[in-house]
Amino acid sequence: MAHTAEATYAPLLDNNMTQPKRIPLVDLAPHTFAEIADIAAPDQEKERLMSLGVCPGRTVELVMTGDPMIIRVLSTRVGLSRRLAETIVVEPCHDDCDDEHHAQDATNVNEPHQNPANT
Repeated sequence: MAHTAEATYAPLLDNNMTQPKRIPLVDLAPHTFAEIADIAAPDQEKERLMSLGVCPGRTVELVMTGDPMIIRVLSTRVGLSRRLAETIVVEPCHDDCDDEHHAQDATNVNEPHQNPANT
């Protein structure tokens, strides 16, 4: 069975239909910031992504599309195969959240990420 984000992402709307929708990372526009909502990759690949800082709740910027895609996470550029990027589900940020989230991630660069499953 192939692991893709298709089964795990769907528009999440509140009663006012104002909640942002979740999309695969590959559908994000270049130079757009988004928060990682889920990673639907096999466990070994998911662990590798998390060791690079690509974790649910973390803000990333899509720097370059293609194969590999390049994202910025914690002030570091990471290359991802398109196949792997398809397993990452994100919520695009609004116009003002890029600076706010990026600054927050930059201040946490030396703090180890806690895996919610291990807490």
